[in-house]
Amino acid sequence: MPYNSPKIYIVIGIISCLWNGLSQPLCGLGMAKLLTYLSTPIEYLYLIDPDGKGGIPYLKDGIRYWSLFMLLNGVISFISYFAAKKAFGTLGNNVTY
Repeated sequence: MPYNSPKIYIVIGIISCLWNGLSQPLCGLGMAKLLTYLSTPIEYLYLIDPDGKGGIPYLKDGIRYWSLFMLLNGVISFISYFAAKKAFGTLGNNVTY
């Protein structure tokens, strides 16, 4: 343990690994919600707003929200993956040295 000199790398690595583990279920949630919006029957959209545009704004807003959620999840997962590899790689190099 004394060779793990930058102790903050342990915290960064653990938090990054936790986010990487959490991102997979969140990706499944996002895909399920996105497929729910994409497979909504047209009859249901007309029941939501029979006089207006047929619920198309509802559909567009839902698809936009979950698409941005998936994009943000991917970006944060990408960053945390490399942060975990860098942190644990540096700690491993210090222990080996």
